Amino acid sequence: MAAARDNEIALEALLSRSSLPAPTIVPSAEAVRVVVADPDDLSMWHEELGGEIHIGPSVEGSAVWTLHTSLPRPHARPVPVLVSVVVVDGEAIMDDLRAAVVSDVSQPVSGPFRISVERIPTGVTLDLRPFVEAVLVEVFTEHPDAVADILDEQADARPYDGHRPESLLVERLLAEVSTRVPVYGQQCLALAESIRAAAGLRGAA
Repeated sequence: MAAARDNEIALEALLSRSSLPAPTIVPSAEAVRVVVADPDDLSMWHEELGGEIHIGPSVEGSAVWTLHTSLPRPHARPVPVLVSVVVVDGEAIMDDLRAAVVSDVSQPVSGPFRISVERIPTGVTLDLRPFVEAVLVEVFTEHPDAVADILDEQADARPYDGHRPESLLVERLLAEVSTRVPVYGQQCLALAESIRAAAGLRGAA
């Protein structure tokens, strides 16, 4: 209880010298949680304390955005502060908040092959490393002769005539291995949501 009260006092000191909105405050020994009314309020907290924003899963058309930040104190550890707001899917969000979102890399699909989503300036990338590893293992352990034939064709030093003989060999090899990544059940929704969030297209159909 004493730690929770100390954290609350530190936050109250900040509020007394600023105009930060804090309609709901829930102190604990680990952190102080603040719930605000709208994204503009969250932006004020981010401007004051900095930090990074985590987006929860979308439920019935809205998601909780939480700013993870801290309040520095002299001669004491910083007080962790979590500021949350409910954001309706598709709602206009200020650029500073979107830039603070830590959705650069998420892993919405845990199996049978993990899929990670990474935000890039022009959209997203999907990391299929576990699937690719499984395909490579299958190719080199189950089809070594086919791989050897392809390498032999590529090593044949003859003028290129517009036709690559190894292409047919590659097609035959692909016919023997799986090129489809399975995604099951709720992970389908999680993957779609992660792509929308990382691309800044929350709420898009």
